Amino acid sequence: MAEVQTPPLVILGIDVGEPAEIVCWAQQGYLATIASIMERGCWGRTAGPEQLCEHGTGLTLFSGISRLEHGHHDLRQLRPGTYEFQTVSPYSSEVLPFWAHLRGRGKRVAIIDANECRLAPDLPGFQLLKWASHEAAWPRLRP
Repeated sequence: MAEVQTPPLVILGIDVGEPAEIVCWAQQGYLATIASIMERGCWGRTAGPEQLCEHGTGLTLFSGISRLEHGHHDLRQLRPGTYEFQTVSPYSSEVLPFWAHLRGRGKRVAIIDANECRLAPDLPGFQLLKWASHEAAWPRLRP
């Protein structure tokens, strides 16, 4: 029996930019590569009242776990039971990204700068995280 080849899953996140302008420029031909991706794939925007601050979005998007459950809403959050702020990190969460579930399934991954994600241990392929991070308050992650 021939082995079924599945196409790779590619998720591209654009972390900055005005969404309406990106769509407009893609349609006008100025962003041809992005236009091609939009035509051949699925795309959408993150939105909602919880987007007042972007922190926690990557953790939710890549894990499927809500902010209510993982508890990361901002870099500075109220210390429970006080009015004092504490600095928090999404990397201190025990939440793993969805690709961690590929362990032991014969799949290889190439993860490049997935926002707010932890390394998934024992996963074939490579993972490059916090490459272009804007969260300079955190120590560097070492393999």
